[in-house]
Amino acid sequence: MWQLKYGAFLAVACEGSRSSNADPGVCAVVSVSPVRMSEKLKEVLDSRVFVTVATLRPDGSPHQSVVWVGRRGGSLFFVTGVDKVKIRNLRRDPRLSVAVNPPEDPYGYAVLSGTARFESAGSRERMDELALKYSGKVYAEHHPESYAVLPELVTVHLAPERIAARFL
Repeated sequence: MWQLKYGAFLAVACEGSRSSNADPGVCAVVSVSPVRMSEKLKEVLDSRVFVTVATLRPDGSPHQSVVWVGRRGGSLFFVTGVDKVKIRNLRRDPRLSVAVNPPEDPYGYAVLSGTARFESAGSRERMDELALKYSGKVYAEHHPESYAVLPELVTVHLAPERIAARFL
């Protein structure tokens, strides 16, 4: 059931049953906002949290991978090789979702979705920015054996068109 309240969409998600008679003890209110991140979600994204990126394969089935993520204002970015499956998928169909589930808050999550935008220039610098965030070292120091054979990189940007969150 969807309802409009104070300008934000709220959904009631119930475990195990689609019936409106579901036990309220296993239901949760989930907020769905078109573009605005909560301050708590921003804090989580600015931490060393890993996120799961979902893209669509040619047959429509999901492809997921875990990545480092950065945030600029209300947008996210990650850096990867141009030869990766997720990039091939996004070039064909730019729809993207990013799931955030911090390990210290296992019942909290957010799913941000929208359209991917690509940028090649500066991707090595952004990779170093993420490596510093997650490891405290630039990528060449964090993972020297793979830095030597690093493929051409691309930065994927996501300006969320929709955010669904619980406790974040």
